[in-house]
Amino acid sequence: MVTVKLAIAYLSGNVDMNMELTEAQRPVRAQYAGKVSVAGTNVALTAGFDLLLAGTGTKVAWQGEAEMCRADWQRWQYRCWSRRPRKM
Repeated sequence: MVTVKLAIAYLSGNVDMNMELTEAQRPVRAQYAGKVSVAGTNVALTAGFDLLLAGTGTKVAWQGEAEMCRADWQRWQYRCWSRRPRKM
């Protein structure tokens, strides 16, 4: 597990990340999956990228999926939101 200190504008805090490499095709593809905890919210995360030749450089095509869950103890509910895969 890795803890990263994060600061965006006036917000700051720690992000606990527990990720592992789930797919690798060197040198063209890598994919990671794991769990992230930030501000009391748990996120199941999958992120990967493909490397493609683009003229004299390299194009990075990212793809990811996240599902966030947060316990609302005052209402005794567990809410989840999902973000579908998006190719860039």
